[in-house]
Amino acid sequence: QRADAMTSFQDQSDELLMSLASKLGGIEPLLGTFFSFLHRKTDFYVQYDPKSVPQARMGFPAGVSEKMLLRKFRSFPTKDYAAEVARLEEAQGLRRPAGPKLRPSSEARRAAQKVPVAPSEPMEVAAAAPPPPPPSTAASSARTVTGPDASSSQAGPAAGTPAPKMPFPEVKYTDKGKQVPIGNGGVTSRYTWTQTLYEVTVYIPVPQGTRAADILCTIAPKKLQLKLKKEPEWILDGDMPETVRPDESMWVVEDDPAGDFGTVVITLDKIKKTWWDVVVVGDPAIDATMVDSTCKIDEYDPETQGAIRKIMFDQKQKSLGLPTSDELTTEAILEKAKYMPGSPFLPPETRN
Repeated sequence: QRADAMTSFQDQSDELLMSLASKLGGIEPLLGTFFSFLHRKTDFYVQYDPKSVPQARMGFPAGVSEKMLLRKFRSFPTKDYAAEVARLEEAQGLRRPAGPKLRPSSEARRAAQKVPVAPSEPMEVAAAAPPPPPPSTAASSARTVTGPDASSSQAGPAAGTPAPKMPFPEVKYTDKGKQVPIGNGGVTSRYTWTQTLYEVTVYIPVPQGTRAADILCTIAPKKLQLKLKKEPEWILDGDMPETVRPDESMWVVEDDPAGDFGTVVITLDKIKKTWWDVVVVGDPAIDATMVDSTCKIDEYDPETQGAIRKIMFDQKQKSLGLPTSDELTTEAILEKAKYMPGSPFLPPETRN
């Protein structure tokens, strides 16, 4: 009965949200309306510093609401475009009947009977995508993230499959022999990587058809490991230069049906907002002094955002010959002081 009630509630919610999305004209306006509701009617956007407000009655510690949003987004797998179009066409009865096929030769029929064809699955989302476990289970110093049960009936690439040759970008070097950053990251013989001030993204080529169940990935605070379960050697195995949050990090397997290889994408959430020169200590390093360190204002914490906006406002005011924010504040204080008891600006009979 409980399951039936949940299904009924979901159907009602779907109907309501579909109607609202239709009236608003798309997904982005729908998201805007939803977040406007959260902003106006809830404490979702209320932030505080736990050190200065130890017992807050509303809101969230700075950054928690944004991470909550990201966890919910990652709790659902992405969908491959071609597979989704095919599914919708089949559901709507729009799939065209296949055209006439040439009769295969007897040799081809015998070969087809000997080689079973597993259905393709372009995208496989790892188990790191759902929201992180409760704090009591996250206390371990390392976390092993694996895909679906390895006993899946659909087999992955056979053992001994040669590593795919991914078209890595051309690398340039400084006079000191370090790589010039590409996307603020670098290139090795086994993977490429990029970074922002907040996270590192690693791209590892794997054989075509590799599934999450074929991968063993361990993300610990200071150590990163990844290998194909059927291969003896680790593709990644070493210490990271800085500490990450395992529960906020994730990995997925992206398979391109039209390509020659798949890709494991690892996203590492940095604890210390600094620029890395390597992902694994000992691998080829980039010149971290050459990264593009510019950030959008909304990428900073609220306090820094306020300081930046104040500087920008003051610069604009000065260019127009107008008072700065500090001068405006001083003027407001003086204006208020004019009317306080004892002010010399008041008429003599009203000063006391």
